Amino acid sequence: MQKLEFLASLTANPVVAAVVIVAGAVAGGVVTLRAYDDIVTVEVGPAVTISRSGTARTFAREAVHAVFVDGNHLVLLGARTEELAREKTDHVPARLREAFTAKGYPWLDDDPHRDAFQRWADGMPGLDGHAQALLRARQDALKAKDAADAGELRTELAKHGVVVRDVEARQYWRTVL
Repeated sequence: MQKLEFLASLTANPVVAAVVIVAGAVAGGVVTLRAYDDIVTVEVGPAVTISRSGTARTFAREAVHAVFVDGNHLVLLGARTEELAREKTDHVPARLREAFTAKGYPWLDDDPHRDAFQRWADGMPGLDGHAQALLRARQDALKAKDAADAGELRTELAKHGVVVRDVEARQYWRTVL
């Protein structure tokens, strides 16, 4: 009860009340800007442009051989089944499908390579030492909830022909064709 009385007494002083209001407005602004920074835009035309946090990536129509939604991720696949993009999005899958099919992109209802993914365990056969090291480092990044590092390591794995999907804190992998 004393805490409530203390808080009530703060608002009785106009200077303190003004400071609390300004601090609340600043905090709200910071939260809003951080949320805005996380918004993903997808432009579909002769090329696909995916933008997030002021960074845009564009993919030529000829490079995109399949498009689908995997959970809450928009995925674009290339000719060798490599992931060109895997971007978390809040866009409604039906609207994405409509936008892509209207422009002639090959939309799929599911990942055509879902059955090719294997759960990763350190030292498992089928991966070279470099890919194993990258997956170990990525596992650490996932445990630490370091999305930026996990994303960079996903990109490095892609350069080595390894595609990764995450299911909760577990990594599944497959090689490109």
